[in-house]
Amino acid sequence: MSRGLALVSVATLLALLPTSAQADEVLGPTGFITDFPGFDGSGFAPEPAEGQLDSDDWIATGFSDGPLDFGGTATTGDFARGVSEGGLTQGGLYAFDPGNDLSTFALGAQPTGADFAPGAFVLRLENGAGGVLNRVEISSSVFVYNDEGRSSSIVVEVSSDGMTWLPTGVGVETPADEDAEPMWVGADLVDTGDMLAVGPGEFLYVRWLVDDVGGAGMRDEIAIDDIFIEPIAVCGSVEKAHSSTSDMSRILEYVADQGLPVGPRARLDSQAKYAVVGRGQADAYLRLPTRKDYVERIWDHAAGSLIAQEGGAAVSDIHGKALDFGQGKGLAKNKGVVCARPRLHGIVLEAIESLGIGS
Repeated sequence: MSRGLALVSVATLLALLPTSAQADEVLGPTGFITDFPGFDGSGFAPEPAEGQLDSDDWIATGFSDGPLDFGGTATTGDFARGVSEGGLTQGGLYAFDPGNDLSTFALGAQPTGADFAPGAFVLRLENGAGGVLNRVEISSSVFVYNDEGRSSSIVVEVSSDGMTWLPTGVGVETPADEDAEPMWVGADLVDTGDMLAVGPGEFLYVRWLVDDVGGAGMRDEIAIDDIFIEPIAVCGSVEKAHSSTSDMSRILEYVADQGLPVGPRARLDSQAKYAVVGRGQADAYLRLPTRKDYVERIWDHAAGSLIAQEGGAAVSDIHGKALDFGQGKGLAKNKGVVCARPRLHGIVLEAIESLGIGS
């Protein structure tokens, strides 16, 4: 019987000590991305050799060989178990090969009673996004080799100091019963870290926390890969005549001043803009009037606005009024469109009012 990975909410916390070492990786306006290129499970160092991870950016916690601080060196024992395809019993950190192609590797661990239960992979990024960072989107792939009879949880958490952690809400839980023919099973997580208050040049911490949940005996191998972390993203129309780009820039500057720096804007055609907000691939779509007498057409917005709202987005005109599709061919009682995730939607409307846009 095949088994997947179940969504769970977990509140377990694992304290980490802060250090004064400087992060090499920066979270800029375009985000941060890694798939651990060249990693071969040979440990951590502040000046990493080939195959090692930079300990100014990455550490792992929970191993019996002792703690590893940011900027430290750990290139033997638990911290450097090398490359594996899975099916292990020795605890430690590995470069796992979920694709079984020996070409790219994920950052992984074999938990045991003495190692990584609980434990965490921890990433530290310097805030170079251009303002105070209060919210980030975190995408990652989690892989499990279900060859043992104990269930583990993997959750993503964020912190502004490496000590106090905020759960992002969802994670994965491995099956309690091992598969008869174990293989690597993956799940994609998209998480939001909120209420961070990370100033320019300060550090954002993200960790993938692993702990026991249930069952008995040995534990499954666990790995993470394809990490993508970004500030909020906004999309607009391909045709510049459809929306005021100057007003959008003013709004996004206001939003950044509220601690929500925005990455580069994407220009998309048709009602795909609503879909990407509804799916969580963008945080907002703004359609800002280019002239006072312009009336939006219902066929440009009816289907898309419904899709976005079904995905959890808020949709209104630029004054916060619901779109009225009962006025014939046009949205005669509305001006412009704001489609955004609920928290950002209110800030955008506040910006529009404060800046006098559309008045």
